[in-house]
Amino acid sequence: MNNTQKNIPIFPQDARVCFVGDSLTACAFWVDYIFEYYLEKFPGAKLRVYNAGIGCGTIDFSMSYFEENIMLWDPTHVVIMFGANDMLHIHGSYEERAAIYEKKLRWMTDEFIKRGITVYYSTEPSYKEPVRNSEDMKIVSEVTYKLAKEYDTGVCDFYTTFTPFMENYRSEVMDPDNLHFSMVGQAVIARLFLASQGFDIDVGNTQEMLKRIELTYFGDRKNIFDRKLRNIWFSEALILVAVVGQPVEKKMERLYNRIPTRANGAWDDLAFYKAIDYVELRPNMQLYIDQVEAAIDLMLEEAAKKA
Repeated sequence: MNNTQKNIPIFPQDARVCFVGDSLTACAFWVDYIFEYYLEKFPGAKLRVYNAGIGCGTIDFSMSYFEENIMLWDPTHVVIMFGANDMLHIHGSYEERAAIYEKKLRWMTDEFIKRGITVYYSTEPSYKEPVRNSEDMKIVSEVTYKLAKEYDTGVCDFYTTFTPFMENYRSEVMDPDNLHFSMVGQAVIARLFLASQGFDIDVGNTQEMLKRIELTYFGDRKNIFDRKLRNIWFSEALILVAVVGQPVEKKMERLYNRIPTRANGAWDDLAFYKAIDYVELRPNMQLYIDQVEAAIDLMLEEAAKKA
């Protein structure tokens, strides 16, 4: 990381922090690991942490559902981490792609700032080709550093800090697709994030860094409902992009008409199962939102008992 770059400071104990990103955020565990660490360190805190990641998501897609997926949590602080999916849709020279991605990231940043929300960034790891174009991720990191400096805000630099784990412990920290974090990888990501904020975590102790983390009972309850919400948004991004902004009823009708056809091919299989997820989960979306809030209340109550 650029040695002039600011880190993300420790969150205020009454903050409402929303992590915004693609599937690397939506995987829904490392964000909760961070939350539970805070509750352990600050048991009397009123901090609330939310996951607004969307599998297959991009900045453009997330902005299409800015209110429904992000602002419903009424965040005071956000951590933005995009890049891998966005760059798949951006073409041209190095400079042209950098300019386009910068415009998108600036757009999202400004929307938060206009609402009085504090913005931080995280970079995504540096992938090896052919999984993702490594040049693309370099562009993402450089643009992120540039805007962080311009907006005078903090960055968690996974592009630099997580790359050695990918290179030396790939089978432990990555899923077989080499794109997403394994459960061990999510524990590493959480520890790297916390260490970057100044918490006493020895990132050089590989044995400790590679240990899995287990959620508490109520943390697991929050995570269960988080994942239901993330599955709804994954379905939106994967199979309902063509009808962004349409009423839910129209989307349900579209899926009911298409599910019986089930085209051949692995990607279509994934789309099929995401369609099933959507029609089963979407009618209960408000219930899952309420249960996330209720689980956080219980997590705070349990933590306060230890204060």
